[in-house]
Amino acid sequence: MAIFSKTEKFNSIVLRAVLFAVTAILIIFFYDGFYVPFESAKLLDASLELGDYDISKKVVKLSGDACYFDGEFLTGENIEKHANWTMASIPSNYKEMNGGNSYGYGTIYFRVKIPSRLKEEKLAFKAEYLPTAARIFIDGELAASQGVLGSVESSSKGIYLPTTSYFSPKGEYVGIAIQFSNFDDISPKVKGFYLGTVENISKMSMKLMAKDFFMFGGFVIMFIKFFILYMRRTSDREYIYFSLLCLSMAVRVMLVGERFIVRMHPEMPWSIFAKATLFTVYFGALFFVVLLNETFNNIYSPKIHKAFLRITAVFIAITLITDENIYGRILLPYEGAMILVMLYSFVVILKAAKEGESSARSMLAVVLLLVACVINDVLNSFSIIDTLYSVSFGIFFLIFVQSNILSQKFVKALRKSEELVQDMKLLNESLEIKIAERTREIDVKNMELTSINSMLVEVNKTLEEISCLDSLTGIPNRRRFDAYVLKAFEKSREMAEAISICIFDIDHFKRYNDTYGHVKGDECLKAVAEKVKSIVEPVGGFFARYGGEEFVMVLEGHSKESAKDMIREVISGVEALNIIHETSDVSDYVTISAGMKMIVPDENTSVEKIVKGADKLLYTVKNCGRNGFSCDFEKV
Repeated sequence: MAIFSKTEKFNSIVLRAVLFAVTAILIIFFYDGFYVPFESAKLLDASLELGDYDISKKVVKLSGDACYFDGEFLTGENIEKHANWTMASIPSNYKEMNGGNSYGYGTIYFRVKIPSRLKEEKLAFKAEYLPTAARIFIDGELAASQGVLGSVESSSKGIYLPTTSYFSPKGEYVGIAIQFSNFDDISPKVKGFYLGTVENISKMSMKLMAKDFFMFGGFVIMFIKFFILYMRRTSDREYIYFSLLCLSMAVRVMLVGERFIVRMHPEMPWSIFAKATLFTVYFGALFFVVLLNETFNNIYSPKIHKAFLRITAVFIAITLITDENIYGRILLPYEGAMILVMLYSFVVILKAAKEGESSARSMLAVVLLLVACVINDVLNSFSIIDTLYSVSFGIFFLIFVQSNILSQKFVKALRKSEELVQDMKLLNESLEIKIAERTREIDVKNMELTSINSMLVEVNKTLEEISCLDSLTGIPNRRRFDAYVLKAFEKSREMAEAISICIFDIDHFKRYNDTYGHVKGDECLKAVAEKVKSIVEPVGGFFARYGGEEFVMVLEGHSKESAKDMIREVISGVEALNIIHETSDVSDYVTISAGMKMIVPDENTSVEKIVKGADKLLYTVKNCGRNGFSCDFEKV
């Protein structure tokens, strides 16, 4: 028996070492895979010298002073004629900027001096947090928008999305004017301003979206796994509490960050979004406390447990039946109570660890991390600090450790059952039927684990497919194009065959959107994408959305005339859709322009060179009247 105890102790040490190593690897993976490097830049007197920063490798995060025009919607043109402005700090809470009033409207303006090396570069500006309705003007031109602006509540409609604007510098200075109105959010933030190349800003958005989907997939898999385990063993209530905690965090991940649910349902009213986000906090905290109470029920205070459940139930009811003017103002006491309960939970786990509770030692470090994440998010929500929201990371590591703890319990239960089987054999051979039943239960659990692993593979595959498709048109997106064109380029270079890259642009699409609205604009994009796809894909071509109203086609091994015929068919096919475009000076219907570069690639050729060539030809067509195409055949 002494030898067995030493073996058990050695196995426990090895298991903790493996858990520590896996956790360290996960932390490194999160940091390297999802971390977005940036360089802080200070706006001085609402101006930034971009030449002082290298944006080819990192994005620039803006802070400092910007001009704030209260009660005015300005585009940035002739801005010096407007004398009614004050200096506002970025990042900040709009309430502080607006003299203590959360509701109102106005314009933030600053300018960026563009160095000569970047004047031919395509740049992007991303705003992660703005009041609930906003429009971004760059050099006086509308570049992006969210929600519906209004000077009064009845004409304003809020939405909560990160906003990205793309532009090419036209002069030495680029003026950025952000019009916004807020009559929904009681604590609107103005923060998370990033400036960089289109490639780096797009990569940043992709990493943030990938992070959200990675954690969402992990939370969903754990929800399914432990819900199934609970259905098999309803006496172990830890499984259902843990499963519901995972579900709450899965929903929260899709609501915050890159706000995938809002992207999928932009018509969602602000009040529903705000309440749904807050409910994930309420239920997440509730299920976490219930889980700890179930795990350490001999230590956890029943009074604190019941008091917190009642407080949470009261706040859920208040949030459900009132608007943000009420529940938003009383949120601070709940967040204070939540922090106190988290600190108490840490004390309970520490006490359990000292008393030799096996699961407490593993949870101690991860709960400390989670407490730090909760405090970080609370301080961030009140704009006391400006950091990344991190509670989802803390919950993810908690889930990882907790799943390991529950798995150890399962292994111990399995080992105990085997010992009981041996004892039963010695006592009575007639109990072999019951032994067989126990074995069948074990087989069922093994099958369940195999099924869960298969689900994980399928979910990851689905997430990968979703991340490569454009959510509006359903065709491949820029990420899928980047991966495809590199493979096609290498294949063409090895086979010494011609490769063609053609960029299409819908003529006067901005006018179309301004005339018919964004809903009709989206329908136009879908119709054009479907038509071109039906022409290109049957002949082995690749077709994707490049960004905005631009699409890209890749042809491999086609002749000059074949490629030209393809473009002619696409142009005529789009115009034949007969989509009315009254404000176009090209045609009465929606038309497209195209630029194509065909080349037999060699060692001196790159994908970037071909794309830039096609883009240059496209702009030649646009400057010469549109509704046509231009081709360049190099080394063909």
